[in-house]
Amino acid sequence: MLRVRAIRHFMEMRRVIIPRNCSSQAYPRATCFGTCISARSTESRSSITWTSNGTMEGGDGSGQFVKAELRPKITIARGGDSARALALHEEAHRLCFIARSVNFPVDIEAAMARNKPSAEPSAKQQLAHFISQFSPEIASLARAALSTMRDRLPGAFELVYDNAYALVVGFGPTPRPSEAIFSVVIYPKKVSLCFLYGARLYDAEHLLQGSGNQVRHIRLESAATLKKRGVRALMNVAIGDAVTPFDATRRGQTIVRAISKNRRPRRVIL
Repeated sequence: MLRVRAIRHFMEMRRVIIPRNCSSQAYPRATCFGTCISARSTESRSSITWTSNGTMEGGDGSGQFVKAELRPKITIARGGDSARALALHEEAHRLCFIARSVNFPVDIEAAMARNKPSAEPSAKQQLAHFISQFSPEIASLARAALSTMRDRLPGAFELVYDNAYALVVGFGPTPRPSEAIFSVVIYPKKVSLCFLYGARLYDAEHLLQGSGNQVRHIRLESAATLKKRGVRALMNVAIGDAVTPFDATRRGQTIVRAISKNRRPRRVIL
């Protein structure tokens, strides 16, 4: 019994789990080695996990360890130095005081791996994130308006500008900004549909707002505003006047054109 307790005490130093019946297989976790290399892992921008195994001989309740195996897996971060990480691994094994103190071999074999670079978010994911910054009411209206525009303009290119003052999503037949004819502009308090060449349109119902030389807009109370007869008529004329026609057989594409570093708050601060 004293022998078993001594073995348990020794293996506890190495964080080794011993089955209660003291069988021939033990499943250790080498914290001595792990502590040594973890303390140095930042030098090579790496992290480490490991599996381990200890083998015992003797089935009469005493026995002794005859071999230990450690299998560390070293993961190299992006930009990390794999040669440096391997050198640190070897140094950690050399400095491990328990491995130097036992009278049985400790076999260590490291496996090297590199972290896969994280995937960049797609333009649609970025747009979804931009919209989520607004209040739930404005975000819901913006999503509904964009969905209606996509149904109305299949194959359109969506040009996204996360500007300082508002989020702008332009719609055009090509990726060239100069050929966009509509934009949905999302402000903290409202959402508008802009006709980028609206000043030249005949507006019999006086739906268009603005007095600039080129752009006119309609404030969207809901996505249903886009389906009103007068609004649809204005859109039809704008589409017909476009230099390049929309290609409904082509799959639409979202392109993030600009992200402002000095963006104003997207929610109204009361």
